[in-house]
Amino acid sequence: MKVSVIIPVYNEKENIKVLLEEVLKQDVYEIIIVDDGSTDSTREILKSLENPKIKVFFHDRNYGKGSAVRTALTKVTGDVIIIQDADLEYDPSDWKEMVRLIIERDADVVYGSRFYGASHRVLYFYHFLGNKLITYLINILFNMTFSDIEVCYKMLRREVLEKIKPFKSK
Repeated sequence: MKVSVIIPVYNEKENIKVLLEEVLKQDVYEIIIVDDGSTDSTREILKSLENPKIKVFFHDRNYGKGSAVRTALTKVTGDVIIIQDADLEYDPSDWKEMVRLIIERDADVVYGSRFYGASHRVLYFYHFLGNKLITYLINILFNMTFSDIEVCYKMLRREVLEKIKPFKSK
């Protein structure tokens, strides 16, 4: 199964090299990076990358993470797509479990969760409470069983992407 990794970045000069080292340790088909108008040296770092698996695209200004993700979605060619934030909050080695669920349970989409597993980041009380409330409402509205709707980690099959046809990027 070919895994395409989407990495939206904005001012990540401190993290991008370390993140890419970790991502490249995984079984990935391609890495699509969209720089969303970084004003630090992130753009220069990305321009210097020389790896055939890495494809970099640049926005002329900061349009927001959603726009960077939409741009990347128009570029992916793998069988499954995962969104990986550049801030190193999540470990790329966790993808193996998500891919396993896609295959074994024939899932179309798999969400990660910051609330399951051995350890998770401590959230501020009001952020935690807001996340739980939004997650609860989404679960009621769509008859789902999410535990963390605001999590970055989302993996989906390419067929799902083709059905929803991503928005036109900037």
